This record gives sequence, C-alpha cells and structure tokens, in this order.
Amino acid sequence: MITLLERQIEIITLLLLKDDWCVSDDLVEALSVSNRTIRNDLTQIKVFLNEHNAELKSEPHKGYKIVADIDSRHKILGQLESAKSLSQEEIVKAINILLLSFESTTYNELATFLDISKQTLIKYMDTAQAALLKNGITVNKIKGKGLSVQGREYDIRDYMKQLINLSELSNYIIKVAEKSFLTTSSLKIARQIISDIEINSKVHFYEQRRLELLLSYCLHRISIGKTITEYDLDIKKDILINDSECNLFYKSLRTFPLSDFEKYYLISILLETKVKHLNKKYDNNSDAEQLAKFLMKKLQLLHPFRKQNTEQFLTGLTSHLTVALYRIRNNIPIQNVLLEQIKIRIALIYLYTKQQLLSQEDKYDVIFDENEIAYVAMYLASTFETSLQFDMKIKVLIECSFGTTTSAILDSRIRQLITECEIVGPFSMTETKKYLDKEKVDLIITTHEGTSYRYPTLIVNPLLNPEDADYIHARIFQLSYEKMCDSFMNSYLKQDDNMSKVVSIKDLISRDDIQIFDKCKSWEEAIHIASSPLLNSGKLEQRYVLTMIDAVRTLGTYMVILPETAFVHAGTDSGIHEDCCSLLVLKHPIILGDGKGKLVRNIIVLGVKNREKLTLLDLVSIFQEEKNRVLLADKNIDIDSILELHN
Repeated sequence: MITLLERQIEIITLLLLKDDWCVSDDLVEALSVSNRTIRNDLTQIKVFLNEHNAELKSEPHKGYKIVADIDSRHKILGQLESAKSLSQEEIVKAINILLLSFESTTYNELATFLDISKQTLIKYMDTAQAALLKNGITVNKIKGKGLSVQGREYDIRDYMKQLINLSELSNYIIKVAEKSFLTTSSLKIARQIISDIEINSKVHFYEQRRLELLLSYCLHRISIGKTITEYDLDIKKDILINDSECNLFYKSLRTFPLSDFEKYYLISILLETKVKHLNKKYDNNSDAEQLAKFLMKKLQLLHPFRKQNTEQFLTGLTSHLTVALYRIRNNIPIQNVLLEQIKIRIALIYLYTKQQLLSQEDKYDVIFDENEIAYVAMYLASTFETSLQFDMKIKVLIECSFGTTTSAILDSRIRQLITECEIVGPFSMTETKKYLDKEKVDLIITTHEGTSYRYPTLIVNPLLNPEDADYIHARIFQLSYEKMCDSFMNSYLKQDDNMSKVVSIKDLISRDDIQIFDKCKSWEEAIHIASSPLLNSGKLEQRYVLTMIDAVRTLGTYMVILPETAFVHAGTDSGIHEDCCSLLVLKHPIILGDGKGKLVRNIIVLGVKNREKLTLLDLVSIFQEEKNRVLLADKNIDIDSILELHN
C-alpha cells in the first residue's frame, strides 16, 4: 500500500465527501499550504486511487474530482483508516524516539528509518528539538559524527516513558521502536522480567505492550553503557524499599545482573503500571449480580421502570456482566464494532454508564475499557428508552381543511404510520388555534403552506406521499430522542451528587475558543469554523473535523441533543491531542445534516482525551436551561455574556 501523509488523507476525504468539482485554491485555503504542495500531493493521491478502482479527474477551470461508485467510496474511506498516515505529532514522536535511542545518527539515517524525505524531516526537526529541550535534553550536532542527545540519563528515560505512555501505540510508532531499541534480546529479557514478577508476586500487568517497550528501552540504554547512577527527585529509594510490593518485585529481579539503581528504577516503572492481583479469589457471578443491582438502582434514579421488568433486567444484565468481568480479569480484550455509533447515538446514557462503572473499578479490582462500557450502555439505554415510551408519548396534532373525506384519509394514514404517538384532530385552522390556546403538543402535521405555530410543524401532501411518511417518521424519532435527553438531564441533575454542582461556560470553554458569527453557507462550514480555534492551537487535527462531518452524514443528527444545539465530537483516536472544547453561536441558524435535518444555532465541538471527564454532561446541563438558549438567540449576544452562562 502506498504511504500517505495525513494531509493527503485529508485531501482524499474532502474530495470523496464532495460531489462537485473542487478547485485547488479551496484545498490550498483549507490546508494552509502552497499550490505546489497540493499539486505534489495530488500526484501521490492519483496513484493511491488507481490502486483502489477510482480515478482522480482534473479539468481546466473546474478543478479536481474523484470518480468512483458509492461502494468504492466507502471502501476507500475505510482504507484510509488503515493507510499509513503520518501526522505531525507521529513524525515528531518518531524523530525523538530515534534520537533518544541512537548514540549518534544523521539526517539521512533518520529520514531512511522513518521512510520520509530529508526535506520533511528537517521541516519537523525544530519542533522535535523544542520538545526535547522542554524535558532537559539537547541535541548536539558534531561535524563528521552527526546528531546525538545530551542530558541526564533519568531525564532521557523519563521523556521516552512519556512518548510511549502518551502514544496511541500505532503500528508506525511500534515499527520505529523495533528499528531503534526493541531488539530481540532486550525484548526477551523484558518479557522474562515481567513473567518472573507475575509468577512470584501473583500479579498480572495491564497494557503489557507498553511495559515491554519501556523495559526494553531501559535494557537497551544499559547495553550501550548509559546507566542510572543516582536517584533524582521522583525516585525515592527509601520509600521503595519499605513498600511490600516493591520488595517482592526486587526479589524477582535478583537473578538479573543489574545494579541496585537500575533495579529500583525498573521497579518504579513496574509500580506505575496498573496490576491485577491474582491471589484474590473472585466470584464473577456474585460480583456481576452486585454490580447489576447497583446499575439498576442508578438507572431507576433516572426513570423508575415497572416491577415486572426488574427481574428480567437484573437477570439479563447479570449474565452480561459475568462474562464481561471474566474477560477483564483474564485480560481478554473485546472489540465493539458499534463503539463510535454508541458514543454518538446514545451519548448521555453512554457517559452516565461510564461514570457509574468507573466509580466501581476499585471495588471490583477491574478497569472497564470503552468497548465494555459501550455494551453495558446499550443494555441500560434499551431499558431506559422502553420505560420512557410507556410514560412519554409524542403528542401530534393533525390539521387539514380539504374536506371531510380528505381529512379522514390523512388521519387514517398518519395513525397507521405512527401508532406509538398520541394523535389529536384532524382540525381546521380555526380549530387548531382554539386547541393550542388550551393545550400543548409536540408536533403539528398540516396540509397548509405558510402556517406559523410555536410548535414544530411539518407540511405534507393531503394524500401523504412516501417522502412525507419518511419525514414524519424521522421527525417523530428526533422528538422522541430530544424528550428522552431532556428527561435524562432533568433526572440526572436532581441526583444528590449533582444538585449542588454549579458549572459555568467559563469553566469548560476558554474565551478564545468562543465565536459568534452572523451566518454560514452550510453546516459543514459551520463545523469547520467551530473547530478552527482548536485546530489553530494544535489541540485537534483536521482529520478530527472531517470525522465529525462524516459522522453527521452517516449517523444523522443525534448530535442535536437539545433544541437548536449540536454537540459534535469524534473518537479519541481520530486526531485529538488534549481535552478541549469550543463554541460557535450563529445569529442565523442553519439546517444540520443532509436532506431534512435539524435547525441549529449553537455548535459545540468536543474533544475528550481523559477517560474520566464528563464534559458533555456538564455542557448539556448548561444548554438545557431554556433561558440560556433564549439569551444565545439574542441578536446582541456577546462573548462576556456567554462565559457567564451556567446551569
């Protein structure tokens, strides 16, 4: 497979998502590069597309366009995920991993190892050296020898530890490690150390791949004569010696020919790694039953469900959790193919489930990863939504003045179409106004053009065309989803832990990340603009923005949790460098999504890296307040006023 730069992947994604021609100036502006760079990228892209049964067409005065059928487009988008994408962050990390591993090297050697051009390498060297300097390490350039790093051994190892622990351990980063310090002998010894300690201390280390890399790097440094000779501030030998677990680890290292300094340094790495104690006897079924009862209690705080459903819920959830706990405690990972969809389509329930499961990790001596959390969230969401359907029907008013027969046909067809709703009417326009003076509804379905009501209104053909039926179904679903979210937040905020929790916009979003615009040409442009502060500060990558846009196209408008308010986000592996959040307020709302989407005024872009952060729930608690949304719709809204909004 041809190697693609991240920028080239962004260009392909942009062209695939755009049905019309795209001129090079648009690409230059979107990616902030020169025309020459774009031309070079397109040459590489053309070769890539030819390998995937697609063609890059170009025509004077029109620009560029990818010609491929819909199946090929989806396959290419999938291939881009597995294509070798070199982001700036990965290149800088890779450069520093090599510099920290070699006694000396050259620009040519580094470029060869990284499979990039020397020109590309030089482009990123300043950033790489700045990161090293920030950690107390300098790069020396010696004529005739090349490049070498200089600094305290502890600082050098500590920075390598940061690079490995903070990386997503992509195949690219692992290959770089294999080319530099991950030799067969060092890896063999590292695995032997881990195995001996696990057997002697009756523990099991999580994330063994990272631990193998860290230990292998230390052994590599020792092999080239770079050793720890004294302890720095972060390593307290006396504390380690008095720690019972440390003593067990130390005894396991007695057969390895290392100095005490090195042994205690390795032990400090081992102690920082999450372990599972195997000498504890677990009863997965009993633990699962207790955990299921805990989750049921929490779920019923959101919305009590009928007694006849309690036993069925507990039995099903206990069965699932028994298997989940077995997998986690035996280090058997599971892949949830619906993970990203779950995090978007049932975002609030997912975060609530995550919050509850994380609170129980210490009690049950487990770590719930997001794949396991997502499966539990699906189970809880199903029960929550089913219980709500009994108590929270959508109320629909039918308005038609085309005569008794036409009204009867329309009424009959709508009632067959949406059996789960409460329906009133059909009314004439006069009858509708009288009814709305006394009663509330969720949706009005009318045959009249130009009607203006304070409730969401759909205009349909009196005989109800197929496209009308599709739109009614979609709108009913959207309203149900909004009602569910509203019910969830009302219950969530009434819980004891949240009653006294006051959160303001200024606690979550910085002034520089808030923008107010008059209007946007499209919802895609709005997401790009909303993301721009986070892109400019390096907190997000362009591919994160493209992933958010693609999520709206493929998953619909689930991001619109509240009226006129969209919370857009993507996965942690889609190009996010740190927790961040931005807000775009539009004075003239836009329709989010293709076709008949949702009206949106406020666009919040979320990037969450920290697994324990529940920023979305805090933000929803603020934007759920109707008075806040009214203020945001004021034509004189300003950033100072936005910062003061709270829950």
